[in-house]
Amino acid sequence: MQQSHFLTQYTGTLREKVAQALTTQSMLQLDTQHQIFVLALPRCLGLRFNSVVFYYVFDAQQNLYCILSEITNTPWNERHVYVSMHVKPNGVKISLPKPYILTFTKTFMFHLSCR
Repeated sequence: MQQSHFLTQYTGTLREKVAQALTTQSMLQLDTQHQIFVLALPRCLGLRFNSVVFYYVFDAQQNLYCILSEITNTPWNERHVYVSMHVKPNGVKISLPKPYILTFTKTFMFHLSCR
């Protein structure tokens, strides 16, 4: 995994890029205690194709803090980052039981289709 292939609209290490994405896309801040796990497809025959990359951020107590989704619309070279948090309508975070079952509603910048 090469850090330069992920969150390309931001600069720095992968951790710094996630922190920048959180700051620009939400009100969340990345703490030094937060752990980041990346779910992406590996290179195959030297090619890299990730229509979506998920960045799972956990707090110091191993609770899910947020999920960043980096969507790539490859033919048009478009990228957009979405931050998903599980919150109540009043903005209070919900304590999630493990295993996590999450439901998010988002409005997306462009359409992805799988056929």
